[in-house]
Amino acid sequence: MHLPALLTGTVHGRGPLPWTVLRATGIRNTYPLVVLAVAVSVLFHDGVIDQVGPLTLTPALRVMVVVPAILAVACALGHDTVTTPVLARNGRVLAARALSYGTVLVLSAAVVVLGAVLAQADVLAASVRNLLWLTGVALATAALFGIAYSWFPVVLAFTGTMLTQPDDSDWSAYGFLFRDVATPAQLVVAGVIALAGLAVAVHDPRSPGYLRLAGRRAGGAAHRGTAPDVPHLPVTGSRS
Repeated sequence: MHLPALLTGTVHGRGPLPWTVLRATGIRNTYPLVVLAVAVSVLFHDGVIDQVGPLTLTPALRVMVVVPAILAVACALGHDTVTTPVLARNGRVLAARALSYGTVLVLSAAVVVLGAVLAQADVLAASVRNLLWLTGVALATAALFGIAYSWFPVVLAFTGTMLTQPDDSDWSAYGFLFRDVATPAQLVVAGVIALAGLAVAVHDPRSPGYLRLAGRRAGGAAHRGTAPDVPHLPVTGSRS
């Protein structure tokens, strides 16, 4: 994730600090999908999906179990960013990225709760389960392969599950994604997946926006009282 110089301590933004920091991340990319999820939750909270193309779903899939897929991709889109590159990996950068993802996750949880409150059926636990593990997978995918692929594991999970037969196992594809009830064990596993994906996204191991200066080089420059030589980074468009 490439963040402006604000996060390196060289530039100070205007306005409340959390909002200034969030503007340096890709959180604006998440707005359309979050708004879409809100609209679907308000308008179709009691809806069911009984057919997708030529495939008939038996039993029908509740809409509120699918809404977390939209929110998971929205959260992963926060991995994109503005065009200014970061010159060093530091605590400010990690904190800003974590703040971005945390903000979208809180908004997503609020959308899920809204849909569950409006729905007549109790689907909150299942929606939270899907939100957690789908978000974890989408975040890790965006961090490792780019946001252009963040949707792929989510769509693959739903497509693959449509081709399986419903069963009573909590750990089958059907039981862990389509079932509209969730067990405590499922929620724990989903939470672990979410934390793992979040950790990968916050660390951002494959970001090309960092100049990983050798410790000795940076330390030697500091000892001499001069700044280390930093190669020029061209300002390019946000990575996909």
